[in-house]
Amino acid sequence: MNDGNQLKRYRPYIIILIVVLLMELLLFNWRFFEGIGYESLNLENFTCGSGVEYVGTNQIKIKGDGDKWIEFQGFEAEVDNVYIDIRDKRNEDQSRRRNGIAWDYQRLSLFLSITDEANSQYMDMPERHIVEGVERTKYIKLHTVGESNKLKIRFNASDNQTLVLNAVTVNKQVPFSVSIVRIIFFYLLFAIAYLLRYGSPIYDIEYNAGSYGQIWAVIILAAANIILGGVISMTNPMFKDCDLEHHKQYNYLADSFIDGKIYLEYAEPPQALIDMENPYDKNNRDIVMRQNGAAYKWDHAYYNGKYYVYFGALPVLVYYMPYKLMTGEDFSTYTGVFLNISIFIVFAFLLLGSIIKKWFKNIPFVHYLLMTQVFILSSGIVFGMRRPDLYAMPITMALMFNVAGLYFWISAYECKTRLMQGIRLCVGSLCMALVAGCRPQFLLASFLAMPLFWGKVFKERELFSKKSAVHTLVFVLPYVIVAAVVMWYNYARFGSVFDFGATYNLTTNDMTRRGFNLGRVPLGFFAYFLQLPVTYGKFPFITGTNLSNTYMGTTIAEMMLGGILATQPLLWLIAFTNYLKKELKSKGIYVFIICSVVFSVIVAMADTQMAGILYRYYMDYSYLMLLPAILVAFTLFEKYRDKRLIFVVTLLCAICLCYDGALIFVQGDYSHDYSNPNFYYKITSALTFWL
Repeated sequence: MNDGNQLKRYRPYIIILIVVLLMELLLFNWRFFEGIGYESLNLENFTCGSGVEYVGTNQIKIKGDGDKWIEFQGFEAEVDNVYIDIRDKRNEDQSRRRNGIAWDYQRLSLFLSITDEANSQYMDMPERHIVEGVERTKYIKLHTVGESNKLKIRFNASDNQTLVLNAVTVNKQVPFSVSIVRIIFFYLLFAIAYLLRYGSPIYDIEYNAGSYGQIWAVIILAAANIILGGVISMTNPMFKDCDLEHHKQYNYLADSFIDGKIYLEYAEPPQALIDMENPYDKNNRDIVMRQNGAAYKWDHAYYNGKYYVYFGALPVLVYYMPYKLMTGEDFSTYTGVFLNISIFIVFAFLLLGSIIKKWFKNIPFVHYLLMTQVFILSSGIVFGMRRPDLYAMPITMALMFNVAGLYFWISAYECKTRLMQGIRLCVGSLCMALVAGCRPQFLLASFLAMPLFWGKVFKERELFSKKSAVHTLVFVLPYVIVAAVVMWYNYARFGSVFDFGATYNLTTNDMTRRGFNLGRVPLGFFAYFLQLPVTYGKFPFITGTNLSNTYMGTTIAEMMLGGILATQPLLWLIAFTNYLKKELKSKGIYVFIICSVVFSVIVAMADTQMAGILYRYYMDYSYLMLLPAILVAFTLFEKYRDKRLIFVVTLLCAICLCYDGALIFVQGDYSHDYSNPNFYYKITSALTFWL
C-alpha cells in the first residue's frame, strides 16, 4: 500500500522526466531529423566583391572600401540550409584572445542573400552570427521556393580582417546532440511548474522559520541566486579585466587615500582645462582640448584644478584600500560587485522572513520563496550582474546596506532581550546611514523609520523617551558619526557639507547648470514606470525601448527596457492598498506602504533631474516599490485563503521572473553576446532549436 502511494506521489515527476527526454531527443533535434535524406553540396568557386580580396588557400581579406561579399553561382539546387565554416584568422594567435574578450574576432556578423524560383533577384536575409567554438551557429536554415542558383554572403567585418573560409555547404544535416544541462534545466522548470499548479498541496505548507527543511530550501535557493550572479558577472570578460581608465577610479582613489590625499594624484588636469571659463561645457571642452593637443579624464569630477571621484567613497574603504594595503595589488571591481550582490541576496531572504514573522501568519512557504525571488531579480540587480563595473559598485553596495538595514530594524523588537534589540537597532541604523557613502539617493529610505517605529515612539515609548535613552542613543549615533565623516569629506573637497561632487562630472553635459526642470518629469515617469517593453522575434525576445520624445532641452537617456509597472505585474497589487486599509492599519504598515511608494517615485524623479534616464537607476527605487506589493500580497493571502487568488499571484510572480530572466540576455550595453559570444551563443543555440 505504501509502495503504491509512493509510486503515485512520484509518478508526475517520472512523466515529466520522460517528456523532457523525448523533447531532448525529438524536439531539440528537430533539424537533425529534418535533414535526413539531404544531399549536401559543397560550394567551392566564388567571386569576390570589390571590398574582398582572395589572399590564399581558403583565405579572404576584407579591404577598406567596396562591397564586402563573396558570391557563389550556378549550383542549381533546392536549398534548405547553408553551413558556413568560417573564422577570424586572429583566433590562431592565442596571445590575442585576452581572457575570452572577442567581440572583434570571435563573433563574425554576416548577411545572406539568395535567389529562388520566386525571386530572380537576390532576396536578403536577416543578420546572423557565426561564432568560433559554437558549431550550431554555422548552420543557417533557409526558407526558399524551388531551386536556387546564386548565393551571396555579405560580411560585416572590420578593415584588413583576414577570414579563413573552410567550407560553404548547402543542405548539410545538422548533427544529433544531447545536452545534459538542457535536460536538467527543463526538468526543473516543468517540475516547478507542476508544483505551483492550481490547487497544489504545496500552498498548504505554511512558512515556519524553525523548520529545518525550510531552512535548507532557503539556503539552496539563496546559493542558487548567488551562483547565478557569479556566473553572469564572471563570464563577462569586458569587466573582469576592464582597461577603461575611468573604470579604475576607485583604485586610484585608494592610492590617494593611502598617501593621505582626497583628490586623485595619478593625473593632473591639463592647463587648457584649468584655463577654461566653463570646463563642464562638453562641446566647447572637446574643441579646446583638440586645439591644445590635450586630453582630460572622462567621467571624473573636476574642481579647482584637481580631479576627484564623485562616486561614494565607502567602497574604497571597504574593498579597495584594505586589499591594496594587504596585497599591493588593485582590487577587481567585478569581485566587489559580486560580493555586494551576494550579501544583498542573503539579506533579501532575511528581510522577507522577518516581515512574515512580525506581521503575518499562515503565509504559504512557497510564496515566501517566490516573493523573495521576485524581490531579488526585479530590484534591478540583474544590471549589476550583467555589468559589474564602476557604476554598479556604489549602487549595489547601497542597495545591500538598505536591505540589510531594513532587516535589522524590522527584526529588532522581535528579539527578547533589550541588549539584542539595541544591537539590531544600532546595526540597522549604521547600515542605513552608510548609504550616504555609497549613493545618497538611498538615504530617503531612512525616513521609513517613521512609520516603522511610530508605535514604539508615541505609544509604547520604546524610543525617544527617558526610559529608552540607550536605545535612542544607539539608534541615532550611527547617523551622527556617518554624517560627520561624509560632511567633512564633502567640505574638504568642494567647500560644502552637502556637495557630493556629482555636478562637477566631466561628462556628456554641463551638470553644474542642469538644474531642476519640470519638463523632464513626464518623460522620466513614463520611462521608469509606465513604458511597455519592446518585444521581437528572436532570443531573448525583448530589446531596448524607444525613448523618442518632444522634450526640447538637455537630458540623458541610455537603453531602457520598459517601466517597472509595465514589466513587473506583481506591483499591480499595490492598487489594493486602500481596499485593505483596515487590515494594513491594524498591522501598522499602511503608512509604511504609502511612504515606500511615494519615496520610490521621488527617487526616480530625482534621478531624472540630476542625471537622466538610465537602466541601472532601477536599483535606486525598485525595491521601494516591490516591498509594498509584497506586503499587500501577504495581507491578501491572510484575509482570503482562496486558491484562485493564490494561483493568480503565482502567475504574476512567474511573469516577473520570465521578464527578469530575459533581461540577463538582452543584447546591447556590453552584454555577453558582444563581450563573450561563445558563452552567449551556446545558450542561445541550446534554446532556439528552430534555427
